[in-house]
Amino acid sequence: MDAKNMRYGQFLKAKRISDSRELTLKDVAAELGVSFSYVSDIEQGRRKPYDEVKTQKLIEYLKLSEDEVALISTSLLLVWCWTSGQQRGMIL
Repeated sequence: MDAKNMRYGQFLKAKRISDSRELTLKDVAAELGVSFSYVSDIEQGRRKPYDEVKTQKLIEYLKLSEDEVALISTSLLLVWCWTSGQQRGMIL
C-alpha cells in the first residue's frame, strides 16, 4: 500500500516492521514509556495518536524522513479535527 494512502497507525506499523533493527511492539513501547498494548492499539486504529512529545520521540526513534514526518503530520491534523467533531466521517 502507498504510504500516502495509509492510516496513521498502519504507516507507523509498516515503518516499525521494515526497520533494520527488527523493532517489536515492546521496543517501541519501552522507548515511549507506554505499554506494548497501547502501541498495538495505535497501530490498529483503536486509539487516538500519540501526544506531541511521544510523536516527536517516535519520529526520532524510527528515523523518519522529512517527507514521512509531513505525511504523519497531515494524518495527525485530520485525526485531531475528526475527533473534535470538525471533520465528520474521516477516519485515519
